Amino acid sequence: MFEKIKATLGMGAGAPATTTITPVEAHRRQAAGTLLIDVRHAPERAQVGAPAGAAWIDWTGDAPAFVVATRSLTGGDTTRPIALICRSGIRSGQAQAALQDAGYTDVVNVVGGFDAGPESWRASGLPEERA
Repeated sequence: MFEKIKATLGMGAGAPATTTITPVEAHRRQAAGTLLIDVRHAPERAQVGAPAGAAWIDWTGDAPAFVVATRSLTGGDTTRPIALICRSGIRSGQAQAALQDAGYTDVVNVVGGFDAGPESWRASGLPEERA
């Protein structure tokens, strides 16, 4: 059972290493030029807001479409630092695996997400905007 869950999350054998950072670290990196991408669905963003200055690509589980959309933001630069955030870290972890599989070399997952707990972007008091 656990192996099936790991495979679904992109954590099975042969999966790229998952690198995670806190929302505070993501904000620091964003200020230094890292591309922060919010992967939550539009209704979530509209209801609770979004990290200030974040790009948005809805993670629907369609990895090829997500990679194409990311390429449009990075100009195809697979070395550009990218931080991915969702509500809690699950979808952003899946998106991270998709980008790593596509050759992106500096992709991190923001643990705690935007608003899913005491260490989230919101709970950390980081800048937000209405989506």
